Amino acid sequence: MKKESKINTFIYYLVLCTWGAFNTLVGLLVALFMLITGHKPRKWGPMIVFVVNKEWGWGVNFSFFMVITKDCEDSYHVKAHEYGHSIQNMIFGPLHLFIVDIPSTVRFWWRELMWALDKGEDLPPYDAVWYEGTATSWGKAFADESW
Repeated sequence: MKKESKINTFIYYLVLCTWGAFNTLVGLLVALFMLITGHKPRKWGPMIVFVVNKEWGWGVNFSFFMVITKDCEDSYHVKAHEYGHSIQNMIFGPLHLFIVDIPSTVRFWWRELMWALDKGEDLPPYDAVWYEGTATSWGKAFADESW
């Protein structure tokens, strides 16, 4: 069985456009901004990916939209992780903002600050917290490396 058949594409979009509508609306606004600023969308599995021309080593997910930096465009790990966040959005719906998005954003920037202050070596692994670890494990479980 191919991995991509584990989640029906129609159901994926349907759930993200209903139960996960808030994140999808934000994703549509981000996608519009990316299009206006000249970024071309790419497809990765069911996701629409925009690549920013920076080498910052991160990605961010808004429903079935993903924005990643140039140095991550070939990273299966980063793409699968962001895809995993879309699966979390399918499950948690409107709660996703409060139990995943906000904590993840705060944690990301806190970690960036710690690295800037030369204290990053003492940080736990990125996936050590449940919402990042499950995004990675679910994304890798359902994504296909051939996408």
